[in-house]
Amino acid sequence: MALYNISKLTDSANVGGIATASNSYSDGILFGMGSLVFYFIMLLALKRNSDFDEALFVASFLSFIIAGIFTYGKYLNIIFPLAYLVITAFTGLYMWTSKNSPY
Repeated sequence: MALYNISKLTDSANVGGIATASNSYSDGILFGMGSLVFYFIMLLALKRNSDFDEALFVASFLSFIIAGIFTYGKYLNIIFPLAYLVITAFTGLYMWTSKNSPY
């Protein structure tokens, strides 16, 4: 069954209520994909002015913060902030070991 008019399925009067209802109907996929799109757009925008590892570190850390806020509001699953945290940790470890490497 294809849903074309979500506003008839919810009693909300604003766009935020419709977005929340759409996210709950899709089991968190709406805000999850929005989080991934935000991450990749930020990564590409930051890569323009800095190195890839620094852009990856900043984009994953800021996405971790945003995903943590959405998870606290029960809009996202816990896997999203954990994935961004793992990316941040490994990127930070790579940056630390590459700058402290004698080679």
